[in-house]
Amino acid sequence: LDSKTPALERIDATVNYASTSGAWHAKVDKDNFMARWTGQILIDEAATHQFEIRSDDASRLSIDGATVADNAGCHGMKSVSGTKHLQPGWHDIEILFEEDGGGAGCKFEYRRSAQSNPCPEQKAEAKKCYCPYDCQA
Repeated sequence: LDSKTPALERIDATVNYASTSGAWHAKVDKDNFMARWTGQILIDEAATHQFEIRSDDASRLSIDGATVADNAGCHGMKSVSGTKHLQPGWHDIEILFEEDGGGAGCKFEYRRSAQSNPCPEQKAEAKKCYCPYDCQA
């Protein structure tokens, strides 16, 4: 994605897009696009956290540069989760999303492994939707 020119850049408070067959934005085709969300999460105490991404089609979640959940392939809305022990403080996150055809959706949440509810401070600070695969870098 680094070599592509974004068709759209905007700030999203959360990554919470239900699967839809329509376009996400007028500047982005409804099929054959990629998106990248980057941001930070604030961890208040050292603990193992569970991270979940749900997507239609592929997605991958990285924290501090390490892949935590990989939801590869062309599929309907599907959940994949992973765990990571984190120390208190801010941690970088990146979510990559690929839409090939049909429905498109992507959701992200996390929680301490001992909690049942998602952490309230979950957020991704920026979203970049990239042009279709056949565009020139």
